[in-house]
Amino acid sequence: MAELSEKLSGEYLFDIQFIKSNVEKTSEGVLKIIKLLNSLADNKYHGLYEIYEKIKEKIENTISHKIEIPVTDFTLPLESLSKDMVTVAGGKMANLAEIKKSLNIPTPEGFVITSYAYLKFLEFNDLKNKINDLIEKININKFDELESTCQKIKELIINSPLPEEIELSIKSSYEKLCNKINKKCNVSVRSSAIHEDSYFSFAGQYSSFLNVPENEIIQKYKEVIASLFNPRAVFYYKTKGFSEKEMVMAVGVLPMIDAYAGGVMYTKDPNNPESGNLLINSVKGLGKLVVDGEVTPDNFSINRDKLYISEKFLGKQNKILICKTNGDIDVIPLSEEISEFSLSDEQVIELAKMGMTIENYL
Repeated sequence: MAELSEKLSGEYLFDIQFIKSNVEKTSEGVLKIIKLLNSLADNKYHGLYEIYEKIKEKIENTISHKIEIPVTDFTLPLESLSKDMVTVAGGKMANLAEIKKSLNIPTPEGFVITSYAYLKFLEFNDLKNKINDLIEKININKFDELESTCQKIKELIINSPLPEEIELSIKSSYEKLCNKINKKCNVSVRSSAIHEDSYFSFAGQYSSFLNVPENEIIQKYKEVIASLFNPRAVFYYKTKGFSEKEMVMAVGVLPMIDAYAGGVMYTKDPNNPESGNLLINSVKGLGKLVVDGEVTPDNFSINRDKLYISEKFLGKQNKILICKTNGDIDVIPLSEEISEFSLSDEQVIELAKMGMTIENYL
């Protein structure tokens, strides 16, 4: 107990295995005390056993995040999902599907390669035990060790074959997606882990790929799965109390568009949540420049209640990202920084309305 208290001082790093090990030792010690006390007092304190079991159960429930992955098809279209299907499609795609189904807001077509497909992929290649053996040996205080182990795991995943039935399901869903939008398309292949976009956000810790051609979807799917074991993600979940069994990845597949402008919107300013402002950061072309922090984006602050632009600042954008027809992204350098905003005031207000509608619904 003293060791646990010392670790809680904030000066030490520890993972869930340390907590479980010490909880088990403490539990065994307390049970021994109860037994000895009853042997000395002619079983006078027998009621302590029931109290002990209740406390033990409560502690075990607190330090575990048990999830059950349902048996589903290997791929599912967005329209068949809802926000309650996080264990099927991950947080990101489940919420996108809910917006598509329930709100009158433009959302893309697309499909999800399900959590069940992930489990069957691991099972097919006997990866679960191999990964667990490697993960359990990691000392998260040693970054070089963490990095090298994560690289081994990622190589295991990427070099493992996908079961034929999963591959066929992905190809079939891609064809159906093309039929919906009436053309062949490149796609984005996006992470949608079970705990992503939840209280434990894992924001920005997993990989997503833009403008992926049809013949590379399978490979990029495996690379997204492998990003589940990025050093930063492994460090995060080991210090937040997760076990390897809870790290499950669904993957979203959405058609690409040649974006006029892109970026991110926060319905509350993350730098000042109490300001009453909604924040939009945007650039011309693909919004990846905003996410990666490669340029200074245009910045719009919008009053949340009355939906008017309270402030706006022109960014510093010296390049544009566009989709190449054969896949990948083209970087177009600019001789001069862009001198006009990427969004009109009308577009900003329209986006803000959509953002508030989503926030109020979800």
